[in-house]
Amino acid sequence: MDTSNRIGVAWSVPAERISVAEANHAISHLGLCAHPLETRHSEWTDAELAVLDSANYEDLDHLLREQKQLSKPSLIVVESPDQETQLLRQHGMPYPMEVCRSDVMCEQLADRLQRLLETVRPTSKQPGQILMGTDKAIYDREYLNIRLAREFANVRKHCRSLTIVWLVPGHLAYIAQKYGEQVRHQIVEGFAKIVLSNIRLVDWLSQYSDEEFCLVLPDTWSEEANRVMDRIRKDLTILQIHVNEHTVVTPRMSIGIAEFHDTDESHEDLMQRAAESVLLGKLLTG
Repeated sequence: MDTSNRIGVAWSVPAERISVAEANHAISHLGLCAHPLETRHSEWTDAELAVLDSANYEDLDHLLREQKQLSKPSLIVVESPDQETQLLRQHGMPYPMEVCRSDVMCEQLADRLQRLLETVRPTSKQPGQILMGTDKAIYDREYLNIRLAREFANVRKHCRSLTIVWLVPGHLAYIAQKYGEQVRHQIVEGFAKIVLSNIRLVDWLSQYSDEEFCLVLPDTWSEEANRVMDRIRKDLTILQIHVNEHTVVTPRMSIGIAEFHDTDESHEDLMQRAAESVLLGKLLTG
């Protein structure tokens, strides 16, 4: 196999999990080539990406120190949802980091690395993409319909999980009328940054309307989505927009979660169930 023009991946995963040969079989179509990371605690490697497994390190702090020393966008393989949550709570990491649980690594390896590949070899900006000052983006409604349809078809074909979250920042029209459009924009921007800082690179966020957003979580069950939303809810509680020295606006958020069911005939059915769950939640809470 000719690897001269391939992008190197520093590989630090136990062979019993997935061997280097198996990894290369899974990622070769991306133009990637995995090489064992022979020397730990070293800043030097000619690879452009890294895959690090928590099983090879004393704890997550040790692993994160290694990732910083490598100075490469990295896929981190973890053993549990708790470890995943701990890593996603990390802020200010100098290089992009994606997270994957060990029990689904073989199935998701290529998907996750393709996302990281965009950080080192970005393609042209996709239609509908709106950058928000992070290494992730939000998208418009047209992009949502096109991409979610593909995600939906992939889920049905390969029997994978998919959950979407309908997010409605509260009273945006009223806030814009009372305090001005700039305050409304600050709320949306603050909300989006919180969401984007708590999700994986494989997850993505779209704006459906002026007051509705759709968060798409591939390979995720509703139980896992609830854990993601717990993190987001916690961060949203401390989001405050200072209108002036006397007025602070604390945004509210309505949330609806829908997991793919075999009875869903299209991605629109999934979106409708998520949106309806928001309405149901409002009715139940008064």
